[in-house]
Amino acid sequence: MLYSDELVLIARSESQRDANGFLLPPKEQRTQVFGERKSVGTNEFYKAAMAGYTTVLKFVLSSDEYHDEKYAEFAGNRYIVTRAYTASNGEETELTLSDMKSDKGGETDSQV
Repeated sequence: MLYSDELVLIARSESQRDANGFLLPPKEQRTQVFGERKSVGTNEFYKAAMAGYTTVLKFVLSSDEYHDEKYAEFAGNRYIVTRAYTASNGEETELTLSDMKSDKGGETDSQV
């Protein structure tokens, strides 16, 4: 399938400490991929809201390009990957992306 929407997948390393014991910021590995943006269904939107998230976007992309990244960026905004579903054919993975700010004390833009 030909995809036309650009998405950046972001993997973050664990925080490390320097020689003096100070916490270093985590390193990010950014991978640009192409996918198909899809709409979020009403049922899924409300279930996510009950869990404290705002489900914003869904993307379908090639399963070969997704490697369990926890964050994504689209159109200059950063999101948390709250769900990754691989289709039964194994060729496509559907990502559900949620807003970085949550009511349950989750990560905010300043923490990521």
